[in-house]
Amino acid sequence: MDSLPEECLVHLLSFVALDPQSLRALQRTNKTFFRLSSPILYQNPFDYIEALESVFDRQIRKAGVLRLLLACSSAADSTLQDILSQGSSRVSTPPKPTIDYLSLYTSHSEKLLSKTIPWILPRHHGIQNTVSSSQQSTVATGTDDTTSKRDAESFSGQAKQLRRPLDLLQLHAKVHLALVGHSPQHIHTINFPVHNMSVLQPLVSQLPSLVRLELIRRHNREGVSGARQFIVSHRQHFSSLREIKITMSQTSESIDLSCLVQAMEEPRVVDVAGWTSADQRLSQFPLQRCQVLLMRLTTPPSTAVLEPAFLAGLSQLQTVRMPVFHGGMFSWAKPGSLQHSVRSDLKSVSLYGIDKVMVPALTDACDAFRTTLQEITALSSFGPFTTLFLTWNWSLPRLTRLDLEGTVAVSFDLESLAHCGALQELRLNIGRQIPADWDVELKVGQLARVSPNLRQLELSGWWGLLDAALKGPLLVVLKRLRRLNLMWCTGPSVACFIQIMPQLSALRWFGLSATAAEQDSILALKEEQGLVMDIDIQITRPRIATTFIQ
Repeated sequence: MDSLPEECLVHLLSFVALDPQSLRALQRTNKTFFRLSSPILYQNPFDYIEALESVFDRQIRKAGVLRLLLACSSAADSTLQDILSQGSSRVSTPPKPTIDYLSLYTSHSEKLLSKTIPWILPRHHGIQNTVSSSQQSTVATGTDDTTSKRDAESFSGQAKQLRRPLDLLQLHAKVHLALVGHSPQHIHTINFPVHNMSVLQPLVSQLPSLVRLELIRRHNREGVSGARQFIVSHRQHFSSLREIKITMSQTSESIDLSCLVQAMEEPRVVDVAGWTSADQRLSQFPLQRCQVLLMRLTTPPSTAVLEPAFLAGLSQLQTVRMPVFHGGMFSWAKPGSLQHSVRSDLKSVSLYGIDKVMVPALTDACDAFRTTLQEITALSSFGPFTTLFLTWNWSLPRLTRLDLEGTVAVSFDLESLAHCGALQELRLNIGRQIPADWDVELKVGQLARVSPNLRQLELSGWWGLLDAALKGPLLVVLKRLRRLNLMWCTGPSVACFIQIMPQLSALRWFGLSATAAEQDSILALKEEQGLVMDIDIQITRPRIATTFIQ
């Protein structure tokens, strides 16, 4: 491995970037892998902690990482003294770690301090800390390499009982400034409550690499002006800030935060999926140069109606995720339309709505952007069927992912798959209500002609697949797959799965439903055959016969 160029090693590490255990193991391999793995782990180590199931583990590990990072910062000396010694001259500031982990820190989140300070302090405002000194030395998932563990242990266990009360808000502000202010030129993302953004205002002129703001509005508090001023001030110094994400709690939905998007002037990414009523403000957003527009895939609570050609003004749009607001929302981009010349090169479309408007909109999008589309997602209800069928008879040469759920999946013409030669991932969730004339054999024949590049397949709902289908026409498709999910699909028997599993040598993950007794048989077969695939089994009761409804 050491003989490979570092560019190759970095590319290989990207495949385990979300696996902290693998990264920790690589850190302990040699100096080269330690140097290359550490920036991945410490760019945002708290993300790994959030994946832990135990709240107790999350808090003690978050506290361990926070102490480790603070010890790297010379600006945090006074903060550490407040936290660990509360002014006691008998306790010195912990020694600096061997490695400057904080210089690798690129994503800062306010959530890292949520309920964390009491876990660092033995007692604070009546909060009793029950963490033992051995637990305090635990560092975050993704930081348990030999060097960082030794660094953490060098100053763990030094926390002393507070002798005087400490202003918690003031302490939080000092910690934020110490972390972000250590290497502000490296900070790429900031995740912060809207009303607290003024805390970081002193550093605004030192953040040349800041690209993304993720703003959270939890309560009806004042402070929108502070966040807006931060954005305006940063734009006066730099031009890097181009992405904004806004999340609103239900209690704060009435607050208008469109001024924050407007302050960006030319945002490239606008993510308002966490803002339910964002459709009311969408026409006020400066989206002329927006490349990614993400909204919540659900029926908006408002009655706001956008013009059918609203998206025509977004000439640089590449990714759109939104409810369908009109059946002709993409008609302007079709060949022959008056506005066809200004259409964008759309790559990803995700829509939500009822079939009578979704099917026409999605068909127009597939027609207009047939040479650029890479991903299609459509989510409709599982309600009454319509006479509209989603279909196309032209090539979509770049389409790699197709995800349909609801009645739009039921009415999808599988013959269209023959025109998607690059398709790698297919998900079809038809639910439990399917037409009485559902022809399983026809559907199987059409699925068998899917792209040879397909590597991931998920079929959900009452397909009623027969064992003969899996062992016959579909077997050639299954042999090429790396991931197969039939967990919520009716039809194939577990005996059929057991029979074909040894033939699926390329498969790395398999999801299916089985009884407890069948699960034992499957796991025994896996061990006996030495199969390398991960098998995820949903335990069910004995299957019942599939029924069809009109």
